[in-house]
Amino acid sequence: MPELKKPHYLRRIARFYSRPHWVSLLTTLYLVCFAYFSIYHLNNIILAIKFIFHTLRIATSLLELSYLLWGVLFIISLILPFTISFSALFFPYEVWRTDWNTERKILIMALLIVTVLLAVSAIDELIKIIALQEPLQGFVIKNQLQIGRRITF
Repeated sequence: MPELKKPHYLRRIARFYSRPHWVSLLTTLYLVCFAYFSIYHLNNIILAIKFIFHTLRIATSLLELSYLLWGVLFIISLILPFTISFSALFFPYEVWRTDWNTERKILIMALLIVTVLLAVSAIDELIKIIALQEPLQGFVIKNQLQIGRRITF
């Protein structure tokens, strides 16, 4: 008897999000929210690439070690929110395919959502703090980055 081929991982995730069940309303909302988070933070990846090219264009032998250290922190902090948001899209599928009871799955999902939101928020604030450091000011000014918050009503 021939073995049945398992559907591709992304196809299984797509089926998970589009099940004809009342829970799919919540999973679709989750998918839309974290897909938007991923798209929103995609700009950070572009900014990290710009920073790498900026570093390659300047004479690195004339830079201080602090530029290297703050630059590494800047790149990592730019990449993390996108990575966390994108991987959050796969969390529900992985949690719901376990053999845990429903209450535990709901609790773990709630904890994951809170953890992801707190982590992304904290890293976004960290990006602003790192970008304000003196060694990175040339890049910030050249790219006209607006750091800080404007509160408008």
